[in-house]
Amino acid sequence: MGTNMPGNRTNALEWVEQRIEPWTTNQAAIDLSAAQVAAITQLAQTAREKLTAAGQAQQAARNATQEWHSAADQMKALASDLIIDIKAYARGEGGEDVYGLAQINPRSPAGEAPPPAVPYDMRTNLTNEGAVSITWKGRGPTGTRYHVLRQLESETSFTFQGDTSDKAFTDATVPAGTPRVDYQIVAVHTDNRVPGEPFFVRFGTGNQATQDQAQPEAA
Repeated sequence: MGTNMPGNRTNALEWVEQRIEPWTTNQAAIDLSAAQVAAITQLAQTAREKLTAAGQAQQAARNATQEWHSAADQMKALASDLIIDIKAYARGEGGEDVYGLAQINPRSPAGEAPPPAVPYDMRTNLTNEGAVSITWKGRGPTGTRYHVLRQLESETSFTFQGDTSDKAFTDATVPAGTPRVDYQIVAVHTDNRVPGEPFFVRFGTGNQATQDQAQPEAA
């Protein structure tokens, strides 16, 4: 005995696809016309094509969202650096008018917002999808954010990967086959940028990742 067609669209498509061959072979015995079998066969093929296209569109949307987030994070990181430079100029030869020209708020009075603590106790884990999950500890005033920097073995300097207010970050863009990645976490608040010690992740056998402090030349 067979089973009833499922209500779920994807499951229903698979159910029909599994019956195309027996319905074609036994069409006379089960009182189906050639036109009916041809019609259900064509509709199943069309449904499969549309399902495939929908999956591709969803993946494209996920990729586009990730690219948008990456571009926005890089923009925010550079803007933060520019603000620090503008404020430093305003405190020096530029004067207070610089804040108005740049349309930014003056720096907090001394002692009102202490600098964040150095990020420490960085820990990493390799996810099932091959991404590197990073956590760390740190303290700072309200508004402290953390910039995640990365350097691959083929690169000569650290590059910005993301900005977060949490003490956790997942790097899902490590190229396949990469043997080692260096990271650095930088605590950022107003004019203060406090970098943690660089550390590296080495990808060993069995899809395991090991983490240690980076060598001085990698910093």
